[in-house]
Amino acid sequence: MYDADIVFLLLSSPRSTRFVDFLALHNAVANAGFHTVIATSPAEVGHTARRLRVLVIDGDSSGDFDPYAVTEALRRVDDAAIMLLTDAMPLASERGLYAGADVCLPRSASTDDILDALSELASASSPMQCSAPHGR
Repeated sequence: MYDADIVFLLLSSPRSTRFVDFLALHNAVANAGFHTVIATSPAEVGHTARRLRVLVIDGDSSGDFDPYAVTEALRRVDDAAIMLLTDAMPLASERGLYAGADVCLPRSASTDDILDALSELASASSPMQCSAPHGR
């Protein structure tokens, strides 16, 4: 078991299919043995926690929040690593890494790839900048 909380920050509208996909990913991660929490606003995760948190941010830019601005703001939170799930747009991953994400994966990444990246982040004793293989 990892000594980390996986926080899913849902920025999409509840009516979008992306919201449903993100909830399904949350359930898969919870079923894999991670302690998971769902947040629907950046304000819910913008504080220091007692344990390492891995923030999984929905990179949907059609919602009420700019995912890159949210990533940049949450980068300042102590004890948090950030995974940004991006659209397939060109340069989305690079923009996410520039904003401060530790890992950027396309929203279409397999559940196994996402679980591998979460395991790597959750195993770290502190947030880190991950190596290139996950920064796709």
